[in-house]
Parts: sequence; structure tokens; C-alpha cells
Amino acid sequence: MGKATSRRFLLTIAGGTLLLLFISIGSNISTHTTKINILRHSISLVSSSSSLEPLGNFYFRQARAREHVKRAYVVLRRKVTEVPRWELCGSRITNTYWFDNINVVYTGIPKSGCSNWISSFVEAAGRLPPQLKEKDAVTYIHGKITSKDRLIHRSLENLQELNKLDEKGKIFSMIVLRNPWTRLVSGYRDKISDESKTGPSLKALSLHIYQKLHPGDPGAMELTPKESHNDGLFVSFAEFVAFLLESRSSNVHFKPQTEFLCAHSDYSYVGALELSDYHAREVFSLLKLNSSVTQPYDQSSDPRLSHTTEVAKALLSSLPQTVIDKFYERYKADFLLLNYSNFTDPNFPLPLVR
Repeated sequence: MGKATSRRFLLTIAGGTLLLLFISIGSNISTHTTKINILRHSISLVSSSSSLEPLGNFYFRQARAREHVKRAYVVLRRKVTEVPRWELCGSRITNTYWFDNINVVYTGIPKSGCSNWISSFVEAAGRLPPQLKEKDAVTYIHGKITSKDRLIHRSLENLQELNKLDEKGKIFSMIVLRNPWTRLVSGYRDKISDESKTGPSLKALSLHIYQKLHPGDPGAMELTPKESHNDGLFVSFAEFVAFLLESRSSNVHFKPQTEFLCAHSDYSYVGALELSDYHAREVFSLLKLNSSVTQPYDQSSDPRLSHTTEVAKALLSSLPQTVIDKFYERYKADFLLLNYSNFTDPNFPLPLVR
């Protein structure tokens, strides 16, 4: 199947996606001047499902999604090559996997559902042990089982072969994105905060931030990461965001999503974490593969009404306006990727690609 035929095939599939409304914010994006409305106004932390549009109204066509991704590339001054050049992805190939026996290439972005999707593809490839316990799954699928699938561990000859297969339309390449606001909150709650159910897993980073922001606490300077958390020394959300913006942390969980994307290759499919169940059903139907891995949001859940969204709204609304503005400027391209909603929008955290 040739490249042109492959694109027509993908557009035909995507054309069947529900498109009920067309809104100006999704169609009139200026790659240089667009800015999400981040003016502060009161936020109701208890949304009414009866006042919201059906979730299905936000399912988007792939042609529109890929157009938005390319516009983000323009802002970043990245060029998409005419033919696939996966070997040019540089350090980004660390997070890109080629499951060659099912002809799938997937770029996994931390805190954007990558563990679920990698698990899905490993299972579809017939390599996920059925007895694997949920608590061990993340370590397993990010470990040796997928080491050989990462492009960084492939030879140049192997990557050139991937380019040829992709050019012939035999490769299905995919990315899944997430609202930058909820990704920020998720990273904090899961990796830095004192919440007993989620974190902190990055104890050294958490202690480093605390020591930087509290130089007047001499006792903290001598603590180890484990001791700091035993003593209840945690960084607040506001402190964490301020540190993140000032330090430009290199930790993968907090890097802009655009830094993981391979602009040298035109992805076949662009998904959104917020619509992950829908995307999983469409992708595995398209590929004629099976996976029983549960996605973050299933058919019965609406991300706009979830507890995690309400927590995110509460945390984000507590930030000073100057910090909100600065975060948007730093992660502007991430918002452009799928025209993501601001946390004051009633449809937060959904993408507004339509």
C-alpha cells in the first residue's frame, strides 16, 4: 500500500468519527498569536452533567488533529520531512517504540497514559504475561520487556528499514497527548506531593526543591530523601510550579510534550488521553488487534466530571495569575497540539480540536 493510499485509508477511517459541531476556536488558530483565555473567573467545582455537551461531540477527525500538531511544529520551528526519517528523532527516540511484529510505532509521553498504551501494544504483540499483577505492570512494561522495542536500541540499518516500511504505508504510528494543566497536576500529585495514594516517587527531586525554596531551614539541608518525607517536608503545589518554571527541570515527567514528538515523521494517528477509551476502540479495530488493557477513561466516565479534574481545578485556581501566564507561555505549543481547554472552561480538560 503506497503512502498516498495509506493516507487516504487513514482519512477514510477518521472520516467516520463523529463531528457534530464546528467552533471557531478550533478552526481559526494562529500559530503565532493564539492564546487561551486565561483570565481568572469563579470556578464551580461541582459540574452538572445535564449542562454539558455529550462527550461524543468532542471526538475529532484525524485530519484536524494532525493539522494542529503540525501547527505546533511551526511555533517550535520544526520541519516535517517529506519522507519518514525516524533516525533523525535524536534523543526523542528513547520514548518511541517499534513493535515490529504488529507494525506499530508508538511515542510514549510520560504522564499522558503511556503505560496503558505500551501495555496494550505489548499484549497485542502477545508478550504480556496474563499472571502479571497490576502493581508490577508499570515496572515490567517500562523494563527489559520493551527495551528492544525502543528506537534508541535499534541499529541505523534497522531504522532505515522502518523508514522504508513507513513510506510504503505499512507502519501505524501513534501519539497520545494530554491537557498540559492536568498533566502538570498529575505529575505533582504522583511524583512530588504528600498524598498517600500516589506519591512521592521522586523523593530526591522533592527534597531538592524543598531545600532550594527553604534555604533557611538548616535541618532540611542534612536530610536524605527518605528522612525528609518521614519528617513531613513536602513541597506545596504553588512552590512546585514556581520551581518548575524557574529551573526548567529536565525530569521527563515535567518536560513539554512537544519535546517527545518526532517531527521528522508524520504520525498516522493522534489521540487524547481524555478520550482514551474511544481511541483504543478505534485503533484496535483499525489494526484488527485485541487488547484487554483498561484505559484511564472508559465509556462510562466523563473526564469533565472526574474527581481528579475537580482536584486539578482547585489547585490551578489557587495559582497567581502571573504564574498561570508564565506556564502558558512555556507550554504554549503543548496547548496548540490539540487546542486544549483552559481550566476555567466548562469542558476542561477536553481537547477542542473539532
